[in-house]
Amino acid sequence: MNNPYQLSFKLKQHTPIIHFQHNQEGATLRASEVKPKLDRFLMIKLCEEMSESSNMSLAEKYEMGKKIAIKKDLLIGNGNHPALNYKLSILNLSEVKIELINKVKSANGVIKKKGRESDRRIIAELESYPLFFGNLDKDIDDPNEYKKFAFCEDLEMKLCSLNSDLMDLLKKPGLIAEFLFTNNFGTRQSKGFGSYTVLDAQIPENLCKYSYNISHNKLPEKLSELKSFFEQIKIFYNCLRAGLHLKRPKKNERGEKIFVNNKPEMTDVFYFKSLIFFYAKQKLKVQWEKKTIKEMFFKDNYSIKDKNGIEKHITGRLCEQIEKRKNIDGPLHYSQIKKLLIKDTLGLSSLENWQSYNETISKIQSDGKDPLSKDKIEIQRFQTPFILKPIYNYKEKSFKVLIVIKDNSPIILDKYFQIERKSGRPKSLNLKTPDCQQFKISDFLSFIFFEKEPNSINYLVHLPKYVEDKFQNTTEYKFIENIFEQIRTKL
Repeated sequence: MNNPYQLSFKLKQHTPIIHFQHNQEGATLRASEVKPKLDRFLMIKLCEEMSESSNMSLAEKYEMGKKIAIKKDLLIGNGNHPALNYKLSILNLSEVKIELINKVKSANGVIKKKGRESDRRIIAELESYPLFFGNLDKDIDDPNEYKKFAFCEDLEMKLCSLNSDLMDLLKKPGLIAEFLFTNNFGTRQSKGFGSYTVLDAQIPENLCKYSYNISHNKLPEKLSELKSFFEQIKIFYNCLRAGLHLKRPKKNERGEKIFVNNKPEMTDVFYFKSLIFFYAKQKLKVQWEKKTIKEMFFKDNYSIKDKNGIEKHITGRLCEQIEKRKNIDGPLHYSQIKKLLIKDTLGLSSLENWQSYNETISKIQSDGKDPLSKDKIEIQRFQTPFILKPIYNYKEKSFKVLIVIKDNSPIILDKYFQIERKSGRPKSLNLKTPDCQQFKISDFLSFIFFEKEPNSINYLVHLPKYVEDKFQNTTEYKFIENIFEQIRTKL
């Protein structure tokens, strides 16, 4: 006999979750993470069903949904904490795999070590993993600080409540499936980690508009073997946001690296300018922030002292960089009086390591009034406005990657940020993000994939024109070209 106060769903895990509680028995998807996200999702749905919400932001829908939930007596207690009155539990139905994310660097069989700056602790050097950098300065032997992958292919989610109105909401066909299709979990969830779906649920057609397939023989026995898949995710994400500029050391005829001033001379392997830069140039007519930051901090030569007090001379090189690629219509060549913070609308990077300048750039939300003021406003968390949602198809032996818009007008819009450099020169830069009239995620995606040149059948982002000829035989170019073809053929 079915229990009218309980629901259960079989779940499938598609990509490993990055888990900070991996040392606990049965560590996997946590109900304590899922329930608050599901609560928010349900309250937004309440708003969309009960009131006119087409012109409301996601934050406004959530606030309205809370009021509706209070009125309908759907919350726990007196409603001071916006938690819906149901219980959620998650059971593992198959073996839980826990694995290291990073490999330890070694030379001639000897583990490489380094002294950690923060506490001078000697730790093993680790290889990087695509899109996740959080372990690189952690002790791999310390389970309290090193995060691991967790994977359990089959799970069950149970929901129960004595509130019949709430159970009616939870039972709506496709509702829980939609929630899982539009969310990932754990660390770096926006980049495709921690993907789960309801077993055998059909992907809604509206989520397939921006999607592409990546062949992958099978979900591997070792989770580390997914590294190549996440390398491909990284390539696509970087094309959208920061662009790609891949280099490798130059070698002489004997295959030896060529050094200049004790540094290996580098040669370009692949260059792809940021798609959001192209959108900012074509649609918003604003200057790319990387050029604005270089004009402020790195235009001229300067000196800094390293941690040992030794003075180092740094070449600003902005003019040199522009001259070097003078025939390329790139981000450093486009100047405008109007300057905005564009790249971070796709995800704020509050600390950036500018390696070639031996510098760190920080961005802190400010009031926008005094560029030299140290009075910052309260720091907000800015959620990435879209996620990449990988779903593995066992029959086709491939991942379908959905580009899921989480918030079409993210809260990072129309905000000021104070930009500074770690070396402490008395310069500071205030830049504002575009407002919601200037920028929407859906407009950006539609532009890069579907907008055409005036009176032409050619797309504005026409890859043979967008990417230099010398890079068009690369693996990276062919991969990006394939994604564009897949998305465009859906029309």
